[in-house]
Amino acid sequence: MLSYNIVLLFIFIIGLPFFLYKAVVKKRFRYRFFDRIVPKTIQEKDYILVHLASLGEAKAFLNIKTTIEDLFKKKIVFSVTSNIGYDYLKKEGFDAFLAPLDFYFLYKKLFNSSLPFFTIFFETEIWPSYINYIKNNHIKIFLINARISDKSYRFYKKIKVFSDAIAKFDCIVAKSQNDKERFDKFNKNVRVCNNIKYAI
Repeated sequence: MLSYNIVLLFIFIIGLPFFLYKAVVKKRFRYRFFDRIVPKTIQEKDYILVHLASLGEAKAFLNIKTTIEDLFKKKIVFSVTSNIGYDYLKKEGFDAFLAPLDFYFLYKKLFNSSLPFFTIFFETEIWPSYINYIKNNHIKIFLINARISDKSYRFYKKIKVFSDAIAKFDCIVAKSQNDKERFDKFNKNVRVCNNIKYAI
């Protein structure tokens, strides 16, 4: 994990001029940029954390949001990768924040005041530092509606830090039998659920 963070930091430093240029010319690159490198500490207590990426994933997850909250009697807080997904959730009145860059020390700041009851990652979100920080704090973590492309499967097999991260999920609910068979190579607790409404 240390090596992963060092490599990530090296890439970030080398790529900083490019990132700054993109931030100037494209709004989505500069959107709440400092929230990603200086995250605000979560103040919510006794909550369920759901991490997802896109607008489509946000809308898909909302099909089961109420079911999960009613079942566990806890509020859901969303961690979001994309600015579009974040804007949508905030507009709809949900508690959400932009996920920081995947550095371990940033999650220490993010969760300094409060850890989640458990965590759900959605579809293709595999972030090694994020997953490791949660597991190192003895929080259960699940990947639901999970899918894995041929390209990603080959990449995960080659890069150990990602395959190790997938192995840390307490349960993976795969979107199809093909997805299950790929995830089986990294994690032995994989189930199939074609319909997200039954994922819970």
